[in-house]
Amino acid sequence: MDDNDKLATGRDIILEIARAMRSSLEPLLFSTVAPTRYCVYLHPLDYERLEGIFPVIAEQAKRALEAEVGRWNASARPGRLPRRWLGGAEP
Repeated sequence: MDDNDKLATGRDIILEIARAMRSSLEPLLFSTVAPTRYCVYLHPLDYERLEGIFPVIAEQAKRALEAEVGRWNASARPGRLPRRWLGGAEP
């Protein structure tokens, strides 16, 4: 790798996995499905440098994806619909 090339960081990898999830969502009739598997390709020098922390990167990527899906689900919950839509009075 030449000095001008940017080294991949664990943070870069996690953010790219989250971006890949957002760009690969598959809308269905009643829900949207996110991919369950992500392939990460690294330069051999990045692979060698980060290999020891792959489990940490994987765990934090999982947490990032779960947090993002959790935010989407929270904003889509029926409890957030105006009560008048459900036949009740507005607070």
